[in-house]
Amino acid sequence: MPGAGGETTVDRVVLNVDFDAAQDDTYEAVFDIAGLKTTEADIAEATLRSTGTITGAQGNIGQLRGTVNFALQGLAVSDPALAEAVGQNIEGSTEINFVEGQPFRISNLDLAGTDFGLRGSVAISGVGAGLETDLDATLTASDLGRFSALAGRELDGEASLALKGKATPLSGAFDLQASGTATDIKTGIAQADTLLEGRTDLSLMAVRNTNGTFLRDLELNNASLRFTGAAELMSENSSVTADVILRDISQIVPQYEGEVTVSGRAVQDAAGWRVDVDANGPYASAISVEGLATGPDAEISFSARVPDLEPFAEQVEGSLNAQGTLRQTPQGWLLQTDALGPFEATADINGLVTPQVDVRFDLNIPELSVVTPQVSGPLDLSGRLRQTESGFEIDTDASGPYNATATVQGALTPALDVNFDVSVPNLQPIVPQVNGALRATGQLRQTDKGFFIDTEASGPY
Repeated sequence: MPGAGGETTVDRVVLNVDFDAAQDDTYEAVFDIAGLKTTEADIAEATLRSTGTITGAQGNIGQLRGTVNFALQGLAVSDPALAEAVGQNIEGSTEINFVEGQPFRISNLDLAGTDFGLRGSVAISGVGAGLETDLDATLTASDLGRFSALAGRELDGEASLALKGKATPLSGAFDLQASGTATDIKTGIAQADTLLEGRTDLSLMAVRNTNGTFLRDLELNNASLRFTGAAELMSENSSVTADVILRDISQIVPQYEGEVTVSGRAVQDAAGWRVDVDANGPYASAISVEGLATGPDAEISFSARVPDLEPFAEQVEGSLNAQGTLRQTPQGWLLQTDALGPFEATADINGLVTPQVDVRFDLNIPELSVVTPQVSGPLDLSGRLRQTESGFEIDTDASGPYNATATVQGALTPALDVNFDVSVPNLQPIVPQVNGALRATGQLRQTDKGFFIDTEASGPY
């Protein structure tokens, strides 16, 4: 027999309807299918039983009321991921009520599959009303692991989602409220799994009409985090807002502690999407991002501030302040940034970060003795970091205390392979017992067996 997308065959079909208006208004219907095979799925046996009444004489409104019991056994879906999700057996029951000229009503729906269930009611209006559907239903899943293949990643835990409102399939409009809970969700991402331990509550309102799509009162809340947001998605002038609170960063980065908050807004205009994001973290650290994020004229400014680096890096006292821009150019995204760090150290980075990294950098530490007390004097480092088809390459020059110089050139990835040239005009300031110059040149390589160095050096005496 013909079927959508390919051949459909069936071993047996039984259809039996018992109704005699001359006797009474009761009916009984039986519909059995065995050995149904399609290109998308096979069903060993499908059964449907319905009993009820059909009323309505001439001049009266006709009505059908009844109960329906249904079951699918031996369901084998061709898509392995979908087959794992839905299982082999589905059964359930519902009550139906249709009055001529009114919506078709399905109530007390109770559908059960392997580790999932659906309960609720639905009222479907006619084609003239766009098949407008009122629904009030709850979907439960006691083992989300069954949906791992469908989601494309490891899943585990339990979830329940209630959906209430209206949807009109023929126009695409809807006005829905959703609320639910999830317990001990696992995603295969260690940090996310930690944040989703225990119970998580979800709620939102979603509306789609001729003006656009609107998400309101979106909230995700549990013991570890709280996410709230809203969105107005229209052909023009769309906007998205979001606020995130991570109650204690130690849950995902144990060496630090404290609250993290992120507040952001994105607004669409004729030029593209403009973003404004502020984040505050432990130890009074803060990051802000603002600017046009899309389109050929995109340009984003950013700044970062850490009043005291010591909680992040032991024995490093002082603040870090960085600012810069990320700008779209015909060649790619161009990064320009400068930073002022502890010990009055400065750093500048300028170059492309897409489609391949090609940046130049300069680093200056006015006095190294604050880092290494045995060495006194400034350090200047400048160079270029470049991404090629085979990996990252570096070409850098350094000048340090006592007129020392160094150059390093070569590959950083996929395996370290660099040439170096180091020169110290006089070793005595570093090693008082030794007077004279030192120069070393060579190659440092990384292999499967470890690091190898091949060098030539000339020194005092």
